[in-house]
Amino acid sequence: MRNLEQIRAQHALAFIIGNDAITGAEGGNILSRLPTMIASDGLLATAAFAKAKGGGFEKTMDDIFAHLKSQAIANDLADLASKGSLELQRASTEALAYANYIKRFGKAKRKED
Repeated sequence: MRNLEQIRAQHALAFIIGNDAITGAEGGNILSRLPTMIASDGLLATAAFAKAKGGGFEKTMDDIFAHLKSQAIANDLADLASKGSLELQRASTEALAYANYIKRFGKAKRKED
């Protein structure tokens, strides 16, 4: 049985390997900004920003929500917006932890390239 750290790492690594554009010059900006934005602005505000910005921001946020869905935390942004404050806090904590894995694997992939 895999622990949560292994699940996060496996999902994040698959995302980075499958999305070369995310690890390019703009991708580094995306991968660095999203965890910071989640921590400072909150998950809902960061998701709204990513949706409005589009491109790699939206793609990365979609992957974060796919991870949250796989953990039975939230199905999508609309589902998350309807949750209570404790569930939102749980989702934000998990999204931040997962986003940091994406950031680390993205940096490692850029060094390889």
